[in-house]
Amino acid sequence: MVVNEQPMFRSRAVNHVALRVTDLARSRDFYVRLFGARVIGESATACFLEVGGGDFIALFPSEEPHVEHFCLTVDDYEPDKAAARLEAAGLTVRRAEDRVFFYDPDELLVQLSGPNP
Repeated sequence: MVVNEQPMFRSRAVNHVALRVTDLARSRDFYVRLFGARVIGESATACFLEVGGGDFIALFPSEEPHVEHFCLTVDDYEPDKAAARLEAAGLTVRRAEDRVFFYDPDELLVQLSGPNP
């Protein structure tokens, strides 16, 4: 992709970051205590923490900690159209309902989204 081209999508924010953590409760308490994050959803397999402006951190349990994916809020997000544009650019797209995922050149998982409600 040529750098001087018009961007395929116009990003507005980092919508969320999904982290794999070794102790869900410990990580939840860490982000709540240090940053005033607010628990907006929680189960035995996930915890969602609002960190301001509707953006959030998603925590999922794992034996090894790592960044699961990050999500960018883009203008005019329509899942079908976004997937088609990415595929036309030669990227492999994975869909999960209205979510669109793809890998960057370093194999980091990226998700696109519209603004959070």
